Amino acid sequence: MSLSAVVDFYISLLGAEMYKESYNIDALAENFKENPGTGLAYLWKIIINVIIVIYSARLKKYYSSRWFNIIYFLFFIGLITYYMFPVGAISFSRPFRYFYIFQSIMLSYFVYYLYKNKTVNNGILMGMILLSFLGIFYLHHISSNQDSHLWYQFYFQNQINT
Repeated sequence: MSLSAVVDFYISLLGAEMYKESYNIDALAENFKENPGTGLAYLWKIIINVIIVIYSARLKKYYSSRWFNIIYFLFFIGLITYYMFPVGAISFSRPFRYFYIFQSIMLSYFVYYLYKNKTVNNGILMGMILLSFLGIFYLHHISSNQDSHLWYQFYFQNQINT
């Protein structure tokens, strides 16, 4: 069974013609090639997520609650699916996008763990995390243009801007 048959079947379930033009095998291959998130912030988020996974046994032992285990499980599902599907494949990633919020929640748990367990390594790691996020935020504001904060346009903006 070919991959295109599976994708065509999935697209037909979602509304066929509406998705067929933008979500075919060629479009998905282009999304893999033209992934916009390959900069410093994207790589740093990958490194932070790997560090959190490495520290997962210590975090589970420190928090040792059912609530934390649920949050960690949802974080891990979101993490896997975030890197599994290309950015533009909304029809594939839509069911999992609700789990992406758990990355920031888990980062908060992780930084709090580093703060409470004050060793030299944990202090250095916590300082690197905080300073790097502040640096990336500041660098983004320096290098961004006037409209980089907008993720969408209203249909009437073309008439306003002209």
